[in-house]
Amino acid sequence: MTPGLVALRYGSKVSTQMLEQAGYIHSEGDANWWIPSGTSRFGVGAANRFYLPDGAVDALGVVSLVRYDPYLLRVIENENALGMVVTAELDYRTLTPWQITDANMNRTAVETDELGLVVKMAVMGKAGENEGDTLDSPTQRIEYDLHRWQATGEPNFTHVFNRETHEADLADGEETRWQEQYVYFDGSGEPVMVKSQAGPGDALRWNEAENRLESVHTDTRWVGNGRVVVNNKGWPVKSFEPYFSLNPEYETEAALVEIGTPAVRHYDPVGRSIRTDFPDGTFSRTEHGSWQSAGWDQNDTVLESDWYQGLGSPDPDAPIPADADKRVAWLVAQHANTPAVAHSDVLGRPALSVADLGNGNTTSIRSETDDAGRHIRLFDQLGREVSFGASNFVGGVMYANTAEKGERWILPDIGGRMFRIWDSQGRIYSMTHDACTDRFHQ
Repeated sequence: MTPGLVALRYGSKVSTQMLEQAGYIHSEGDANWWIPSGTSRFGVGAANRFYLPDGAVDALGVVSLVRYDPYLLRVIENENALGMVVTAELDYRTLTPWQITDANMNRTAVETDELGLVVKMAVMGKAGENEGDTLDSPTQRIEYDLHRWQATGEPNFTHVFNRETHEADLADGEETRWQEQYVYFDGSGEPVMVKSQAGPGDALRWNEAENRLESVHTDTRWVGNGRVVVNNKGWPVKSFEPYFSLNPEYETEAALVEIGTPAVRHYDPVGRSIRTDFPDGTFSRTEHGSWQSAGWDQNDTVLESDWYQGLGSPDPDAPIPADADKRVAWLVAQHANTPAVAHSDVLGRPALSVADLGNGNTTSIRSETDDAGRHIRLFDQLGREVSFGASNFVGGVMYANTAEKGERWILPDIGGRMFRIWDSQGRIYSMTHDACTDRFHQ
């Protein structure tokens, strides 16, 4: 911040001492106020560990330390400024941690297969306290079938088991219940079906002999997500409703996976949504131009919709119909052709929003941005300035003035946290933070 910027936005509220307390410094003897960067620590013996840093000091002087494994391949310990330590034990086959101990000494461990995929995860609690689970009796177990497509032509899947009760909390001879989930993947690695365990009840199945869908009661049923139809770019076009199934298998019968009547989305060649057709025969659309875009909701397009035509297309300029259905259509038609229009500046940023209220009445909101694209002014439909804001060179808010809240002067520290706030009612807020940047006093 330059001295002129400080004087312009804060006046006499901010002193040199206050800026120094917030962490700002002068660089090479100039008069400007700068935000320093953090630095890496290398410590004693840095040359013997290939000059890998053993810690860092951030812009506020907060020190964090790291420690490496004996072969200098991975960080295995991280200590913050409050002395809270997170440690990891490495699996050198995969070069990933197989056990992590958090700052509260609670441990989490994983086991991987030959491909490095996680097959077990255990939440183990603190050492020596017999809490949680173990890798022999894990919290979560994952099974993979990566050759299903090759063998049967059906999608590969993962089968996830999540225990409901920790091993340490079970009585002698008691078994935990497991929550199961199957996730099936397409050739791009995207999920195409998820089957999750559910409670007893009615479920659907396809009767091939009678070529019909039937509902049966079962004690073991699964919730399957409805089919999602995408276009050639992977964008969703249709999303069907979930359903209850008798089994966790991958299902393709349309009567099962295409339940409901979804909205149909349409896109232009660059991926912008341009139209959505709804099941009731209405639709919305968006028209994109070089300098503006117009959004037409279901009311705006009602005169062109199948829903309106199905109700007799009552003339919106005629008296209100007596028939209840036509009356509904007539009332909706009063809002036809009233799109919301957003105008953009030369960089494509919203600058003017116009809402059409009908009968030639419109209301608008205009905004102005600075060179960095941050909103600085907002004007209402009468051209009155209702909001003004100013930022420093890194985007931190320095000043805000709104019609509802009045003026506020904000001094952030070099970490972007609130350091001091003044308002137009004479109130002053001062925030202090601990060494780990959490606010603990106001």
